[in-house]
Amino acid sequence: MNAHIKAHLASRLGIGPVQVQYGGSVTAQNAASLFEQPDIDGALVGGASLRSAEFGSIVAAVARTRTAA
Repeated sequence: MNAHIKAHLASRLGIGPVQVQYGGSVTAQNAASLFEQPDIDGALVGGASLRSAEFGSIVAAVARTRTAA
């Protein structure tokens, strides 16, 4: 979906490049697989941000995927 949004903004509105955030549920269990996707540039972390251990795991997963690229 993020790739579609980026393509639409570029082709129909002439806007780009843009960064698109993931708007679904982000957890320690799915963060790495989400941020391995090339068109996910960020995420809105909801309830998981209130639990320090889980939020720390999300941050660590993002750091691993972004430094590996």
